[in-house]
Amino acid sequence: WTGYITLTATADPVAPGAVTGVSGVGGAGQITFNWTAPNSANYSASRLYWSATNDFGTATLAATEYGAPNAADSRVVTGVSAGTRYGWVVAINGSGVEATPEPTGAVTVT
Repeated sequence: WTGYITLTATADPVAPGAVTGVSGVGGAGQITFNWTAPNSANYSASRLYWSATNDFGTATLAATEYGAPNAADSRVVTGVSAGTRYGWVVAINGSGVEATPEPTGAVTVT
């Protein structure tokens, strides 16, 4: 017997370009994320993260929004606790390879 080796296949190891025009609007228990997808042929979706601190390392994945390259997009994420919150939008390709996280800046959630 030998130990198992877990391998993950990645069909596309190249990250898409970063999203642009990122902003966030707070509301009652929610953040509305707005962004424009990169004009990258391998763009598949954007992952939306938020945190109570301005540190992407502590952020929680809240949603994944699929869309077309170079398209304006928006998504409301609910279940966000009240206070000053920080969001990030990260473009991914079909293999889930992430681009650079782009911040929304501080967002006030009531």
